[in-house]
Amino acid sequence: MSTRYACEAVENGISECFNSIIVDARKKPLITMLEEIRIYIMDRFAHMIEESTRWNTRICPAVLKKMKLFGKNMRFWLIIHSQQHVFEARRGCDSYMVDLDGRHCTCRLWDLAGIPCVHAIATINYIHQTPDEYIDDMFSKEQFLKCYSANISPVNGSNLWPQTEYIKPLPPVSRRIPGRPKVNRRRHVSENDGRVHTPRTIRCGKCFEYDHNQKGCKNATREPIPMPPKKKGRPRKEQDEPNKSIM
Repeated sequence: MSTRYACEAVENGISECFNSIIVDARKKPLITMLEEIRIYIMDRFAHMIEESTRWNTRICPAVLKKMKLFGKNMRFWLIIHSQQHVFEARRGCDSYMVDLDGRHCTCRLWDLAGIPCVHAIATINYIHQTPDEYIDDMFSKEQFLKCYSANISPVNGSNLWPQTEYIKPLPPVSRRIPGRPKVNRRRHVSENDGRVHTPRTIRCGKCFEYDHNQKGCKNATREPIPMPPKKKGRPRKEQDEPNKSIM
């Protein structure tokens, strides 16, 4: 995995979140769908810019919270100084090399995420420095504002559209497609929906053999095996033995 993106996640979470937002809009006609998506993005950009004005730190608060989660067990790691800003973090039989100048740890979490791992945080605290300064600039407030700096201009409604001499287009003739309309996203064959699919067993009703049905059966007819009759009514509970009187 490349270490240039400052992200340790391998799933496509951004697209999944966006698809869940537009699940109602994508059922509508094309122009209406695009208008709802445009309004949502315009409101989202304005909300994120307003939210960032309340931050008092150089790094986004969500990233600082994530870094604290990474360094939850840093007190269990023993730091040994090697040379300059190169250290060794040890815990029992486990050991990792931490290079503060190169912002590298052999566990590779710091390289992939851009956020110091537990070994790096323990090393940074060992030299009495702040771990926030070793977070990648990709998570800074300045870069966050650049992401939402694009301006989405408001659009006038149809009441202000200029009148033309052309015939007003009519909507297409509505027709009902056979079957129930699909709402959920079409999943790829490699995706697991979480359900356990039990293979169905086919049994012939003529010869009572498996793997074929009665229509294509060429075997002789057999009499069904009689099943034992079921007991009627609710089964009785076992009665406890009467308590013996104490002599």
